[in-house]
Amino acid sequence: EPEPEPEPEPEPEPEPEPEDPVVAMVNKAVAAASRAMKKVVVDEQGTLLDGVRRSGAEAISPVVDAGGARDPYDQVIRPVLLGLAAELDAPIGVDLDAALDVMASIVIEPVHQRLREVADVTDDPDELSDTVRGLYRESRSRRVPEAADAVVSAAHGLIVIAVAAGQVRWVCVPDGLCGPDCLDNELQGPVDAGQPFPTGHAHPPAHPTCTCRLVAAD
Repeated sequence: EPEPEPEPEPEPEPEPEPEDPVVAMVNKAVAAASRAMKKVVVDEQGTLLDGVRRSGAEAISPVVDAGGARDPYDQVIRPVLLGLAAELDAPIGVDLDAALDVMASIVIEPVHQRLREVADVTDDPDELSDTVRGLYRESRSRRVPEAADAVVSAAHGLIVIAVAAGQVRWVCVPDGLCGPDCLDNELQGPVDAGQPFPTGHAHPPAHPTCTCRLVAAD
């Protein structure tokens, strides 16, 4: 009997394209920001649950209405953003406060506002505890990932503006979560660094789940 023909060698798989170094830096910062924020969320939840068990609704205000209510978040996220700025050769002292404001609008302010509303209508420790657990569970699963993406996106945009020699462009990521408004920003083409695009934003994110990037115009 004739010997069977040897099976053809499988074609080698194409080498994956190397990751854009800027994207790698941004992704690393997002992961670090997410880890840091989750720890603060867990600590804040523990403080609230302990306080509610002891003194009911009175425990809410010292946490959510204190003058430094967002300080624990700022203190762990600012070093992450400054590290990204250093990697991207941003000028020393680049102002990243606007990025921290974006974070607060997603992961701090909605939660604290809801806690105030519940504390105004009930002093029941069980009801308050259930509310705290539900809010902070949602923060860990949804708000923190959104806030990590948004705060790093905003910081990256501020860094690009600080470094840019002239104009910048808004870029929509393929298969991202953005719609026509962000596309309008992209279609606007180059604008002077720091000037607003059609949505009124000088840099991403244009909304909490915006996946766009700002780049220096060629």
